Amino acid sequence: MAAAGTLPLPQAQLRLALSRVVLLLGSAPVGPTTVERLQRLAGTLPTVRFGSTETCLQVMGTSPALAEEARLDAFRAGWSHTYCGAEAAGYFIGRPHPPYTEVKVVRSVDEGEAGYFEECAEGEPGQLVTRGENVMAGYVGDAAATAKALRDDGWYLNLGDVGFWLGSASDGGRDFYWRARDSALLIKGGANYSFEQINSELSAFLAAHYGLGDGSLAVAVVGLRLASEHEDECCATVELAQEAEHKRGEMERTLLAACAKGVSKGSKPDRVRFAPIPRNFKGAIQLPALREEWKRELAAGSK
Repeated sequence: MAAAGTLPLPQAQLRLALSRVVLLLGSAPVGPTTVERLQRLAGTLPTVRFGSTETCLQVMGTSPALAEEARLDAFRAGWSHTYCGAEAAGYFIGRPHPPYTEVKVVRSVDEGEAGYFEECAEGEPGQLVTRGENVMAGYVGDAAATAKALRDDGWYLNLGDVGFWLGSASDGGRDFYWRARDSALLIKGGANYSFEQINSELSAFLAAHYGLGDGSLAVAVVGLRLASEHEDECCATVELAQEAEHKRGEMERTLLAACAKGVSKGSKPDRVRFAPIPRNFKGAIQLPALREEWKRELAAGSK
């Protein structure tokens, strides 16, 4: 409305009003577009919060003691972050609130896996974990789920988020950054969609639409933040069996258009590639490997 000149009040009046409130943002990463817009319209920066239901919604946030310039520096440090020579941008999500919450970044939350609960170095991406008085005591009536989510020392492992920390240039404290969801969920239009649900719907639709038999194709999707700071693009990998290879050319030309009309809103792919789907020895899709394949392909295509 501001860009179109259709605000119901003068922009100067809006700026004055917004300068007198705390702009609290959560549940979506705060990127440069959002920060620039709020600076322009409100003359201030957003206050961010990060958490989950099991942690009373708040694990971290912007410290009220952090000066405006230091806060902007913290945002920018995440956007320009690199790791091992590669782009590894993240979104500032603040600091924990001891004793109510502690936070650290670890290499793995899977017991028995290499790097289990080893703390990451500065800037190294890993799993965000939290502990403290603001974290749940357990799942009611489900001891197995509680044991999986909470270590004996109280650390909560089920946030499902990948992030990193950086030392603050203003006071040397640790600022935390969000990079991606590690769980098999795609965030689109403000809603979460499970990868499994999308895979199933796309596989069934494509087989029927192109006249292919059962087991002639498989679909595996991942969500990647490419054009937006707030939602994922649905990136679909289609694996064709030998008996379906004769349909590849037609599918490459028409698949996205067909899906735009034939599948539900949450299952519409934004991008598609035809390739083998990486799986482990049990046949389960290896999501980290699939994400990396997509990133390499997209990077190669942009050169």
